[in-house]
Amino acid sequence: YPDDALQDLLRNNHCSYDYIVKYRITETLEMTGKARKPFIIDTHYAKNMRRILAPVMSNGTLCAHVAAFEIQKSFEDEDLHAVDALAKACAVLLSTNHAGLIKSTLPCKDLLYNHIIHNIVDSSAFAELYPVFQGPISPYYHVIVIAPDACGRWTGTSLNALQRHIESRIGGSLAFCAGDEMIVLMGSHKKRNEAREEVLRALLKENNVRAGMSDWFSDISNVKEHYHQACDALKAGRALPKADELLRYREWFVSCFLNAVKEKLDLEPYVFPEIRLLATYDRERNTNLVHTLHIYIQNRMNMIEASEKLFIHRNTLRYRLEKIVELTGLDLNDGEAYARLALSLEIEGFLRQNALL
Repeated sequence: YPDDALQDLLRNNHCSYDYIVKYRITETLEMTGKARKPFIIDTHYAKNMRRILAPVMSNGTLCAHVAAFEIQKSFEDEDLHAVDALAKACAVLLSTNHAGLIKSTLPCKDLLYNHIIHNIVDSSAFAELYPVFQGPISPYYHVIVIAPDACGRWTGTSLNALQRHIESRIGGSLAFCAGDEMIVLMGSHKKRNEAREEVLRALLKENNVRAGMSDWFSDISNVKEHYHQACDALKAGRALPKADELLRYREWFVSCFLNAVKEKLDLEPYVFPEIRLLATYDRERNTNLVHTLHIYIQNRMNMIEASEKLFIHRNTLRYRLEKIVELTGLDLNDGEAYARLALSLEIEGFLRQNALL
């Protein structure tokens, strides 16, 4: 496809409506609304690219349109008939399902909003709407909380447009706004979410925002608990400027836990004195022994994997570990001490990232 504009649309999975929005061809929408049958148009926004536009009417109202691009050969009469048939099929589907969709989706959003934001628990409403959730979103869920940038404002696409993009491009999702944040209930299949997460990550990057994502759950009445998980993950990730756009609670669990604990407990005494000694040594000699030990422990004391993560030769890693043992007397082969050392290193890293150490 030689058309640059079309290529951009294809790469970003934009639908034809997004084409209209992106290139501001308002007159095209007006023409589609006035038309009663498909017509061929050249908008001049994509070179040498004509398209057939056909209105999709539901109860006398324009609610969508079908667009067909002229790519490899010129349009013929049968192309107009085919697009017309497709538009009429869409109209039938909308007229039979659209009302039911609206009736089910809006109460779902209201129910979630009241439960999460206002702590209103309506067990009977959950029971009544549970089959609705089970349909498009089941069998499992994630709660996603999207917040504006560090300056407290949304950039790029507006909040409403982002909500529309999420619901149209991420199947089985409900999105609604609560103040300056957006809450999304996304359907999950536990391990089969890569495609949805990639679409979400791309939308977050386009709009310069981050999102916290809860662990998966199956009982919709637990949505508030997982909303807090998503908020906690978002809070933890914000301490690191280079963190990913999508912050999964599972991956940020330790930081979320320590954030909660530090509100009631001084964590500094839980950093082992050996780690404090290494941190002092690093500051005085501009070395990275604490980071080296942390990566070594994170990679299950595997020399090959740890050296690859540190981008150093195995012999260099071996030398650093020997220096750590020499300075601290730690026994890095003690399996029982492994978990304690790993937790203490996580606490040290958490305090350092939050400028508490």
